[in-house]
This record gives sequence, structure tokens and C-alpha cells, in this order.
Amino acid sequence: GAFSPDGNRVVTASGDRTAQVWGIPDGKEVLRLAHPQEVRCARFSPDGLRIVTGCDDGIARVWNAQTGKLQLALRGHTNAVLFAAFSPDGSRIVTTGMDNTARIVDAASGQAVGQPLQHSTWVQYAAFSPDGRKLATACFDHRAHVWDVETGQRILPDMIHGDGVDSVEFSPDGRFILTAGLDHSARIWVADSHQALTPNPILRHSDRVMHAAFAPDGHRIVTACITQ
Repeated sequence: GAFSPDGNRVVTASGDRTAQVWGIPDGKEVLRLAHPQEVRCARFSPDGLRIVTGCDDGIARVWNAQTGKLQLALRGHTNAVLFAAFSPDGSRIVTTGMDNTARIVDAASGQAVGQPLQHSTWVQYAAFSPDGRKLATACFDHRAHVWDVETGQRILPDMIHGDGVDSVEFSPDGRFILTAGLDHSARIWVADSHQALTPNPILRHSDRVMHAAFAPDGHRIVTACITQ
């Protein structure tokens, strides 16, 4: 799930085939967005007026965040959509899926921007750089990849984990990339070179790290780990 930009609402995705919007701080349900299958993710647009969801039926959907009306159905994936999010300026949407692709579309029309970004296996997550010019993807091939949004070309080298990568994020200033994955670690990389940040690039955990994120000021990191 994710907070709205103004912090007054939160949207959640669920196996009960819904995405729900809740008020803060009362916790009351504001909207219920029905889907045909499990909902894997839900995110607000930067202006808070839209919500994008990813569903196991292979469709990402864009909704009016005030009324709950469906605005766009983004088709193209041939398997479950694992992640979907808006670009920082709200003009584009990235989706990732179990069909081994990430896809970028125009957020207003739903038209594809370039060709699908091909991977060797599932793409768990994606993140735009703060300026929207690059896209990082987290893949189960043990790598995080970076792509040029305009050309669709991969920018080497890849950032390599010891197992599948669950999440990837740019720092707020775009200088660093943070990855997390099945190898019980979160890792910090220099965004320009994709080299590990020295001297302490690896944050080790006791189990799979499902997600890692920068604080808004970029000075701290929070991680979510599976523990017994």
C-alpha cells in the first residue's frame, strides 16, 4: 500500500480482490475498488487524483481517487501484474509482471511508450529516477537493471545480488540506488556508476528483505524483512 501525497489517505492492495482507500487518522474506508482477482499493488499519482493498481488478471487499472471510477485498463501483460506506479511528474506509468517484462505507458491515454523492457524472469518492482529519465527494475534473475526511459536501452552494468531482487528505489536526490532481496540483504549503489557504495554497501538481515526505502531526506533507510 501507499500514502496519498497529502498524507490524509492510504491505499492498500489485497488478496480479497480489492484495493481500498482509508482515511487518516480515523481509519475509515473511503473507497473500495473491486477487481476480478488478487490485487498485487496500489499507488497514488503524484497529485493524489488517481490510483493505479496491478492485478493477477494481467491488467493494471487507473482509477479516479475521489469517486472510484475506472479511468483506464492497461492491457499488454500476459500474466499477473506485480507492480505499478506513476512517474514523478505523473505523465507515465510503469508496470511489471510475471511475463518477464516491464512496460511504460502514457498515463493519460494508456498508449505504450516504446517496447516492453524484456527480462529473463519475473520483474518484481520498478522505480523511476527523480527526474523521470531512468527506470530501475528489480528482477528475480538476481539483478537490478537500469533503463533509459526514452530509448528503452539498458544502462550497464547491472547491480547483482546473490538471489532474486524484490525492490529497488532511487534516493530523493537521485545519487544512490537502494535494492533489497532474497539474499537477506539490502544494498546501496552509486546511481551514476551502479557500483556498490563503499565502505559499507551491504545491509545484512536474517532473512528475505521484501522492501527497502529511503527516508524523504535521503539520510536514512528503512527495511522490511521476513522473520520467524
